[in-house]
Amino acid sequence: MGEKRKRFEARETDYLRKLVMEKRNIVENKQSDAVTNSAKKAAWEEIAKKFNEEPAHTKRTVYQLMKCWDNIKTKKKKELAVMKRARMSTDGGKHPSTSPSTEEGIKMESLVTDVTDHWSVDSGTVQMAGFGTHSIFMTSGPDGSLVEGGTDVDDEPELPVASQTPTPDEPSTSSGKKKAPCTQAVAAEIEERARQNATRLEQAAELHNLRLAELQTRLAIAQEELKRAQLETEHKQQLWRMEEMAFREKMGWEEK
Repeated sequence: MGEKRKRFEARETDYLRKLVMEKRNIVENKQSDAVTNSAKKAAWEEIAKKFNEEPAHTKRTVYQLMKCWDNIKTKKKKELAVMKRARMSTDGGKHPSTSPSTEEGIKMESLVTDVTDHWSVDSGTVQMAGFGTHSIFMTSGPDGSLVEGGTDVDDEPELPVASQTPTPDEPSTSSGKKKAPCTQAVAAEIEERARQNATRLEQAAELHNLRLAELQTRLAIAQEELKRAQLETEHKQQLWRMEEMAFREKMGWEEK
């Protein structure tokens, strides 16, 4: 009988969330080029090292931590879906429990809102990071902790999100006063998404400029090395010509 899998305790998931949020700009980067993938791998290895340095933590592999993080995001997305449904049921009014109490909670909610299936921990992601392709699934325990085993989160049914279109049994009004809070909430959400998109574009432009500067530096170094090689070649050719002239003069004197 195999060794029983150890659950992720609440303090472990909290600490993992803290470590990932410190490097969220790297591990949640949606680009998939070789440089970005290498940076993601290095970031996850550093996260695993810090996580396993804690004496109270069970030793985890990088893949286990990645899968745990994926489950944390999935759970958060489902919570946000429930909150959205509750908010829509009150015509856009804000539910008392929808506001994160900490700065980390706000960042986590923003991150999960923007995340897509691009960063789901699947075989492609694991092969990219070089951590193997075996499957490790985690589910929530009775105490709220995460445990390996169960079904893949991709196979779990998504929680339904309330439609913004009123159903036939919902009361309607011709004045439109009840629709105003909902419209304001949608407008606020659109504005927030536009701000986040602008931030991402700014970060992408900054990264592009850094890469362009790096390429320009490499080009300048290559040009300098080429110039130096040309000078060395010219110098050697000049020495060869001088040696050839000296040899011919010597041969001429010997013939005389």
